[in-house]
Amino acid sequence: MEEVDKIILHSLRQIGCDIDEDVTSLKQFDTEMIVKSAVCCLDLIQPNLGLPHILPQNMAAKYRMGQLIAQACMDNGYPGDVGYQTFLYSGESDIRKVLMFLIEKLPKEQEKFVHEPTGPELILRKIRQKVKEELTRPCLPRACSDLGSPQSFLTYSNIKETPKIAWKEFCMNDLSSNMMDKKYLIPTILTLHSRAILAKNRPQLHQSKPENNKINNIDKTLLTSNFSKEVTRGNWKPPIAPRPKLKEKTTNNTTEDDQTWSESKKEEDILSKEIEELVADVQRLKSKKNQILQDLERDQFNLCQMKEKNLLRMKILELLPDGENNLNKYQQVIDSASQRLVSLANQWEKHRIPLIEKYRKSVQVQSDKTSETVKKAETAKSLGEKRRELEIDLKNKDKLLSQLHVENEKVGKEVNRSAYTRRILEIINNIEKQKTEIEKVLRDTREIQKEINTLSGQLDRSFTVADETIFRDAKKDETSRKAYKLLATLHSDCDQLVAMVQDTGAILREIRDLEDQIEKEKSKNIAANLERIMADLNQMKNESAQLTAQLKLKQQQNS
Repeated sequence: MEEVDKIILHSLRQIGCDIDEDVTSLKQFDTEMIVKSAVCCLDLIQPNLGLPHILPQNMAAKYRMGQLIAQACMDNGYPGDVGYQTFLYSGESDIRKVLMFLIEKLPKEQEKFVHEPTGPELILRKIRQKVKEELTRPCLPRACSDLGSPQSFLTYSNIKETPKIAWKEFCMNDLSSNMMDKKYLIPTILTLHSRAILAKNRPQLHQSKPENNKINNIDKTLLTSNFSKEVTRGNWKPPIAPRPKLKEKTTNNTTEDDQTWSESKKEEDILSKEIEELVADVQRLKSKKNQILQDLERDQFNLCQMKEKNLLRMKILELLPDGENNLNKYQQVIDSASQRLVSLANQWEKHRIPLIEKYRKSVQVQSDKTSETVKKAETAKSLGEKRRELEIDLKNKDKLLSQLHVENEKVGKEVNRSAYTRRILEIINNIEKQKTEIEKVLRDTREIQKEINTLSGQLDRSFTVADETIFRDAKKDETSRKAYKLLATLHSDCDQLVAMVQDTGAILREIRDLEDQIEKEKSKNIAANLERIMADLNQMKNESAQLTAQLKLKQQQNS
């Protein structure tokens, strides 16, 4: 781990972290140096984070800052467990993992990150930007700026509930141009504009009427200079058009239509009642049909049973006239069957003895194969554990190799990289050798696993054949029954033996895991961390006592 620590220290110094040259390992890091290194890395990863580089003296602030750093690491995707204790009461291995992760997350040289100022610099920058925006705005008099404020006026959207006819009457009769309220200013201008356009088009439509010419002259006068003066003073009032009248619509319903509607309603009620009755009749007939079908099926089943019974009785009645001869025939058939059974038993005795001998030999061979299988299973378990250890070691070495490549890319061209290059090449050669050994172990493990699977399959098939062979005679022969019991006992004993071997391997793996955990706990300097925790606890008690005393003093002064 010395090489890893050197790489981490070199990376921290390159990003501007103030670390003395005397520091050569992470063991020499104290809490302040750990926090400073983590904050320097996080400032480059997240420029807007704004964490202080100096650890505060107050214990509550310390815990809060540790929690913020831990949360930032988790937000950036740290895979392990991290908390305030990782930075305040951490071990060497935990800090190494965290710093390696943060160094991996650092931006590359080709990625340009703009460092955002924090604290007073950020406030001054915002003030300068605000002043610049105010200076770029156009300078307007105060009277002009008042006209820029919004003024409410009467529009059609403000009276959605009013009918169109009423709104038209209001505009034509009640809305005059001399209103002093600001909200009627735009409607008045729109009214004057519409009347001016109408006056312009009137001579073309009604040139023969002198009254229209008079109105046209009046409208032209309104569009001259007096228009602006009168509108400004509020004295001008246009002529009000006559209010339009709405035509009343009346609807009368005749008596004949009412009678026709009542008759059709009655016919509809009668038809609906008849339909409901027909639907009820259909449902009733369907239920009756289902009941009849069920009775028919039950009667057919009973008929089939009665036919079978009648057939049996007919056969018995056919045999009754010649009963003695039929009994003799049946007796002869039974005697011949018993003689055949005796002959078959004698033949089985001739074949049973060599089969038993063959079975005993197969059991002996199978027991030898079982012991060999157990040995190979133990070897496979040990090789599997070794393979897993080598795989973990290979992953760690690959990860270290990738980190070294990243660090090698970060180092400038002017830096002498021969020592790092030589060390990296040595690590690569060692990794390749270990990779070759791991592949060899994996091949051996696969071959042993295949052989174990083959032997297990042969064992299962042999037991199945022996079990079927002996079980056929176990019901009749006492020796076969005992042999079957012994076979079952042997099979269960073999299973127990294999299970014990597997449990032994699992226990050995647990022992190794516990030993590794013990070594890790020993490397965490628990005693030193406990001393620091006790010191921080005493400091917190003192701070709490001081705050309590200040609170009591303040309460006394207020009372």
